[in-house]
Amino acid sequence: MAEKQYNPYSFAFINLRNMKHNLMRIRSLVKRNTKILIPVKSNAYGCGIVGVSKYLENIGIDYLGVAFPHEGIRLRKEKIRAPILIFNEVIHEDDYSRIIKNNLTPTVCMISSLKKFNQLGKRNNKKINIHINIDTGMGRMGIAFKEIFNFIRTVYSMENIVLEGIYTHLSSADEKDRRFTLAQLKEFDSIAVFLKQQKLKIPYLHVLNSAGIMNYSQYHYDMVRPGIMLYGYFPDNRIRKSIGLKPCMDLKSCIVSVKKHRKNTPVGYGHTYYTRRSEVIASISCGYGDGINRLLSGRGYVLFQDMKCLIRGRICMDQIMVNMNSLSDPVLGDMVTIFGRDKKKLIRLEHAAEELKTVPYEILCQIGERVKRIYIE
Repeated sequence: MAEKQYNPYSFAFINLRNMKHNLMRIRSLVKRNTKILIPVKSNAYGCGIVGVSKYLENIGIDYLGVAFPHEGIRLRKEKIRAPILIFNEVIHEDDYSRIIKNNLTPTVCMISSLKKFNQLGKRNNKKINIHINIDTGMGRMGIAFKEIFNFIRTVYSMENIVLEGIYTHLSSADEKDRRFTLAQLKEFDSIAVFLKQQKLKIPYLHVLNSAGIMNYSQYHYDMVRPGIMLYGYFPDNRIRKSIGLKPCMDLKSCIVSVKKHRKNTPVGYGHTYYTRRSEVIASISCGYGDGINRLLSGRGYVLFQDMKCLIRGRICMDQIMVNMNSLSDPVLGDMVTIFGRDKKKLIRLEHAAEELKTVPYEILCQIGERVKRIYIE
């Protein structure tokens, strides 16, 4: 296997103490025996799927969640034994047998997939645990609500299939208008009532994502799925609450060039910025090739010695140029903070997301593989 090509001057410091703190805060918001599934898809929201999953397993997490089979298989190769749910429906033929071989739990919402898993279960003399995703209003993945009752009956007719869980995904739990979310929850609750009437005991009914936990914690059912909360961020600044989350990632990079430019010197591609006076311009070894959004060109800032250093010119693939006029003698190799905590000051990811008119999820997930993750316990 080829060696990973790291940017040797950029680092994502992942604070596992903060992650554990956030997990304890999540536990305090739900009923005591509620299980917790942590999504580690998209490289654990940029924090590193293997490092984060190993840590979570060590502290006793109940379940992990991934988007695709290959993510779960990677964790199994790393000797992670915790249950792993695959959120997306399987469409590639090879994945059915790989899921069974690696003891992963698929989401199944199609009769054709159900039959394939049942056949493979018979062939391997194995019971296959599955979860069903119900579309109660996301309009994305999942079986239609009107079809779920017949689908459940079909599942129970298959001798090698075990229905371990049923879930749905809330589309608007971070919105002030609660009507649509309450309608979704009402539909899901009717399924819970049906199961009780039929005397069908399913281990895991689960609905709540991070915004759901914050705003609808009474609907915890058997398990919750906090994603962005675990990593210390809020789904949306509009629902920031005083629950004491601590950000888990500090993104830092080194100064690799310092130049003193005269007035009217162009900086960067397209000469979108000219120095307005004599300016000290430092180049930082992190760019859009590492996941820094180019839309922050000329708008964002970094922290150095707890001082704001404004981004000058266009962000490049491998560098950001910043003004360091107010600082004394920046030195090659000195580290700046792109987001997270510097010394006493902090660049909040949520604020950067507001500037970009996006969500913290996107910024975290964009941090590239060539940025080395360093885990702090």
